[in-house]
Amino acid sequence: MITGRQLQVLISRFAACQPGEVDQRTRHLYEKNLIPQGPRGTAAPRMQPLHASLMLLCMVSRRASDAAAIMVRVMDLQAVVPAGSNSAIADGMRLAPTLAARLLENGPKFDRVEILGDGSLAWAELNGQRILFTDDDQIRSDALESPSSYAATGSMYCGHRLVITAGLAAQIALELAEHDSRAGFADDRQRKAG
Repeated sequence: MITGRQLQVLISRFAACQPGEVDQRTRHLYEKNLIPQGPRGTAAPRMQPLHASLMLLCMVSRRASDAAAIMVRVMDLQAVVPAGSNSAIADGMRLAPTLAARLLENGPKFDRVEILGDGSLAWAELNGQRILFTDDDQIRSDALESPSSYAATGSMYCGHRLVITAGLAAQIALELAEHDSRAGFADDRQRKAG
């Protein structure tokens, strides 16, 4: 598995910002013990897919000072999936664990995820289907009645948004898997045994 610092550097490369900004945006995750912390170097704790998804969601807000509040809102957005749909995502699933499941090396991957900067809406494309995530009951109701939830929510009029592409998700999944086989659990077991 990849360490928190390595994941911050990876996210900064894709977000076109400095690793220090990613650190500032994710610091509250360490303070609230939402992601593991500990020594540095080879003994540093390894990140799991849920930790990676939380770190990605910290990048949604426009300002680093808003990252914690927006991330909490975004992680609780629920999927709006019409009854009878053959979606891989069930109605009401929350965004953070859904994104984490898609970061597993062998899980189905999102083609694209768009999240509004205020954390109110997100859209995920999976196997050619666009799925809306929201925390607003009125938007949920309107989206279930419309053939296109993307159009029904007025997405073209929405401003700042974070876009997580399939390439970024694949790179994070690859890094999570590679670091696991190179320096992750095998080293941890040897260290504990010795």
